[in-house]
Amino acid sequence: MLNRFARSVSVDKLANQTMDEIRSYFLSHMISTDHVEFLYNNTTYIKLRVLICFELVLYARDNYSRTGSMMDPGLTRLLEGLGGFAVDFTNLMALCTKSKINWTPGRTFQKEFNCLYHTHLYSAECDVAIAPRNQFAATKIREAFCCVQ
Repeated sequence: MLNRFARSVSVDKLANQTMDEIRSYFLSHMISTDHVEFLYNNTTYIKLRVLICFELVLYARDNYSRTGSMMDPGLTRLLEGLGGFAVDFTNLMALCTKSKINWTPGRTFQKEFNCLYHTHLYSAECDVAIAPRNQFAATKIREAFCCVQ
């Protein structure tokens, strides 16, 4: 809610700091289906939706490589119960498959990618250069923003 408020009153610095805290929280606590359900029921901020949904896609793909199954009961419930989440998940899964993205969960939380999730309506972009080895990842994260409703 703080992120939404900050964006609505055009306070980039607060919106960006809030987004950094949200990303830090989800990295340290990872993602539960309850968090995802709350997110999809209470926000339309595409970058936040991408952050969580993309990580769940990476988790599902990682789970498949370890166990032979993408789905766990929580993810199955989300895909059956939330139309918007199911569409976003499917679109991001297609992007990962098409682009051969096999990152481990947590990759999109790297501090180097912070600015990709920021709002810069009234402020300059962060002075962070993305390392050449992460240019592909940054491009795919930007493409993910276009995949989510």
